[in-house]
Amino acid sequence: MRETTETIAQFMGPTMIVTAASILFNKKSLPDMAAQISNDWSIMFLSGLVLFVAGLAVVRVHNVWEGGWWPVTVTVLGWLTMIGGAARVLYPKQLAAMAPALVSSPIGLTLGGYALLVLGAFVTLKAFRLLD
Repeated sequence: MRETTETIAQFMGPTMIVTAASILFNKKSLPDMAAQISNDWSIMFLSGLVLFVAGLAVVRVHNVWEGGWWPVTVTVLGWLTMIGGAARVLYPKQLAAMAPALVSSPIGLTLGGYALLVLGAFVTLKAFRLLD
């Protein structure tokens, strides 16, 4: 099971790092992007499908609730991804309408970006056995 946990985390960690970097590097453009999403909720729907399938893949091969905090953490991240994707698919208009408000705070974006960066770095280091 350890190998499966590490393999999945080796995808999750770098993905979180790149997402965080995108948030931090593009803080000024995110309000414009959110405005576009609020006007074209199909983007929310499609991103939800991608997230749902990614989360479902994790949960399908790694629905582990024992064996320590590390495999459980990877499972929880998979479930959160799947639930977040399902929410976007089921409520794309409502969530798209909320997008501008979510990115309206530069401080919130910065804090969220750094929090995701730290989590992604931790998951990556743990996954590649650089942190034990």
